[in-house]
Amino acid sequence: MEKFDILIIGAGPAGYIAAIRAAQLGAKVGLIEQDKVGGTCLNRGCIPTKAIIYCVNFYAKILKAQDYGIITQNTQIDLGQVIDRKDKIIAKIVKSLEQLIQKNQIQIIYGQAKAINTSWLK
Repeated sequence: MEKFDILIIGAGPAGYIAAIRAAQLGAKVGLIEQDKVGGTCLNRGCIPTKAIIYCVNFYAKILKAQDYGIITQNTQIDLGQVIDRKDKIIAKIVKSLEQLIQKNQIQIIYGQAKAINTSWLK
């Protein structure tokens, strides 16, 4: 098994930033993540929600276009395309984070981790 100076559990915003900084300071860093880098905010929370809200708000503006003299007919929203757009945005950001982590020579270990001896926390 490979040895690390620092092993960080979770590749969310706190985890990947800590890992990058530790690597910049010369530590050999392992970053354990059970899913995708970026954490909940990027993959399931803030970013996906904002991408969907942007599309819905844009659609709402189009529906009001007639108020500005713009004629639209049969305006529809395609939820499949909205979700595809959201997924592409997330994938692009995740890929950028993975490249940044790799550039800093941090090893990502996909799986779960837990501290089995927590006596040092006291």
